[in-house]
Amino acid sequence: MPPGNAPTSSPGITLGEAVASFNSLVGIEGRVFLVGQLVQEGSAPDLEVALTDQTDRNTITQGLPQYRGKITFHAVADAPTEPHVEVTPGSAPVQGGDANQAAAMLGG
Repeated sequence: MPPGNAPTSSPGITLGEAVASFNSLVGIEGRVFLVGQLVQEGSAPDLEVALTDQTDRNTITQGLPQYRGKITFHAVADAPTEPHVEVTPGSAPVQGGDANQAAAMLGG
C-alpha cells in the first residue's frame, strides 16, 4: 500500500459506543443529547454533548473517565434543533433534529 493510504487504526469514538456509555450513567438530573460530528458521521475523535441541566457536567465527567478531555458541553433549554441523539439514562436513545439542517451542514 503506498504511503499516505495506510488504514487508520481507530475510527475514534463510535455513536454506538457513546450511546452505551451514556446509558450506564447514574445520577443525571436533566436531559442529555449527543450532537455534532458523532451524530452526523457515526464516529468522531471527541464528543459534543448538549445538556438541559449543567450540574450534569460533573456527573458525566466523573462517570465516563474514558472521555475526559474529549467532551465539549453545550447548554440547551430543550432538545436541540440540530441533528442529535438523546442519551438520557433510563430512556431509549432517540434521534431527532432537522434533517435538512444536517444535509445543509454536510453540503447537500
